[in-house]
Amino acid sequence: MNMESMTEGKKETFSPEDSCTGGGSVFAVQSEILRRFKDVYELFPGSFSIMNAGGKLIAWNRYMRDVIIGRPEGEMSDVDGMRAIHPDDRDFVMQQFSAVISLGADKTGEARVLVGGGPEYTWRAITGRKIEVDGEPCVLAIGIDITERQRLESLQALHLRMLELAEASSIEELVRIALDEAEQMTGSAIGFCTFITEELNNEPVQVWSTNASNHFRHAGMGEAGHPILRLSHLWDDVIKTKQLVIHNDYPSLRKRSGLPVGHDMVIRALVIPLMKSGEVTAIFGICNKAAAYTEADAGTASRIADCLWGIVTRKLAEQSEQRMQEQLQQSQKIELLGQLAGGIAHDFNNMLSVTLGYTEILLESIPETHPFFEGLEAIRRSTERSANLTSQLLSFARKQLRQMQVINVNEEVAVMLPILKSALGESIQCNCKPAIDAVRVWMDPTQFDQILTNLCLNARDAIGHSGTITIATGVKHVETSDIRSGFPCLLPGIYVSISVTDTGTGIKAHDLPHIFEPFYTTKEVGEGSGLGLSTVYGIARQNNGCVECWTEAGSGSSFTVYLPRYAKQESTTADTTPELHGKTTGSTILVVEDEPDILQLVTRFLENQGHRVLTAEDAETALAMVRDRQLPLKLLVSDVVLPGMNGVDMNQELRKEIPDLKTLFMSGYAPERIRQHGAFEEGVNFIQKPFAMKAFLKLIHDILEN
Repeated sequence: MNMESMTEGKKETFSPEDSCTGGGSVFAVQSEILRRFKDVYELFPGSFSIMNAGGKLIAWNRYMRDVIIGRPEGEMSDVDGMRAIHPDDRDFVMQQFSAVISLGADKTGEARVLVGGGPEYTWRAITGRKIEVDGEPCVLAIGIDITERQRLESLQALHLRMLELAEASSIEELVRIALDEAEQMTGSAIGFCTFITEELNNEPVQVWSTNASNHFRHAGMGEAGHPILRLSHLWDDVIKTKQLVIHNDYPSLRKRSGLPVGHDMVIRALVIPLMKSGEVTAIFGICNKAAAYTEADAGTASRIADCLWGIVTRKLAEQSEQRMQEQLQQSQKIELLGQLAGGIAHDFNNMLSVTLGYTEILLESIPETHPFFEGLEAIRRSTERSANLTSQLLSFARKQLRQMQVINVNEEVAVMLPILKSALGESIQCNCKPAIDAVRVWMDPTQFDQILTNLCLNARDAIGHSGTITIATGVKHVETSDIRSGFPCLLPGIYVSISVTDTGTGIKAHDLPHIFEPFYTTKEVGEGSGLGLSTVYGIARQNNGCVECWTEAGSGSSFTVYLPRYAKQESTTADTTPELHGKTTGSTILVVEDEPDILQLVTRFLENQGHRVLTAEDAETALAMVRDRQLPLKLLVSDVVLPGMNGVDMNQELRKEIPDLKTLFMSGYAPERIRQHGAFEEGVNFIQKPFAMKAFLKLIHDILEN
């Protein structure tokens, strides 16, 4: 290849010389000829430069001078061309430069080149070729701006990378990847993403770039100790306008009265709102670029934020669907477990009924000095405790009717305390501080026990290994002004308070709004159903009360349940319950029970009281007996669940024959379908198995007498 030029009327030829090391071609040229060709390479649409082996510029075009170096023509001689390369890419370019000089091989690469001395830069594809100028080895370099191409390739690579990582990575990890890329592509020093709403569920509400996190750690404050940006008013303008905002002179903004304590100074900021359903859900920001943020930076950061938010919202939707599936499965599991518990409790109650009934009859028939008396009394107490366990099973299975009665709260807590201490374990101390005033409520005792048990077990889990739980009762006068000020109960009045306070870890701020939600739990998978506090809340509301929570991270929690105080005076009349060995007026009673031992127990007991007792093991037999004999029945005592026709339907058929027939239902549990038949509306008599014989006798007496 020949290059020709006319110089002073002479034709000079520049011929290539074979390189002894690189096997390529090296052009030899004189510096005088380069000067004469300056008008030619001035027109080159990019940077053109020639540097000697030391990296000094000996030739350049206007683009190189004005855009890259940023100096006047008179200051260009002997400028170090390597100073125009971005510091992070300088070693790479110098290696390529040395290879061109020593090997004579053409080299092409991509690097960031500073604009006007920096800190702004552009990406350029640079091709270097060895030439000789005045016999000295030099490198001719040509650069083409590829910033836009590089930006698009980086964004595409980021998108593909995040798509690949989306399934296996947490939202926090994905956000940090996007922040790191936004920092790198814009030359920023800080990257952050803070969520305005509880969009991240159990994820952190604020995420920092790797660079920012490392800075916090080196500063000794830690990322967790850094101020939460959403708690300040730094970005109110972004939230209000819902538009991208650039602040290139942040300190001069008057409305910025100052950053939170511990926050680095912000010089420049570019902040992007992330939207969902027309509202700002999070803000994505980069700060402290060395130069002013440009529209190009805004476009780059917006593309990264859009890429991130598309993946995050899809992941959040998937997580939400997964939680719904898990809740459905959990609900189905609980329902199946409830059915199993209800069935077990029903059968167990039948057995306990026989044990408790005969034990009470024996205790009534022997004096307290009898050698068997203490043993029988122990059997009775043990049976009653077993009955309490089955009562809790039935409550869990939602198969138990509310049996409302007046409860002395202090007495009920005292009864529950030994059971609770056993459940809490030896390492946890349980104290009780009862109220001095009368604290009585009108509710189902089983529900009260549920409240106390759930709160104590929840406190135990919060404590962990060792600590203290304090149960306190009291009276709270709630005024209308209290409710207006945010007190959780809906009506003014006098309430009985039951509080359970622990010395545990407390509740984190982002968990606190969700603690009463069904299935919400901070425990590991398999360690909690998330139904304990929601059950407490539901029972309190069902009984016209409310629940209040106080907590402080690291200092424990206190849950207080408020229930309306029972205002009526307790009856002072004497107990009219007949003794078991006494006789009541004789009546004809039909007992229908499919469990033979219970049928025999009830029959013997009622006959002992002077009643005429007819028995049947199913509804069909009972109906046939009544229709055939035309008996003067006064009372039907029937199990609810019977083979074939149930006790409710049988009762309705018998009333067609005997309209004034009185009825007492008994059952180990009460199926939901019974409610649909109206069996347990107000005024219907019902006794839960197992029952004390005195209570059974009193109920029989009251029904027959009234």
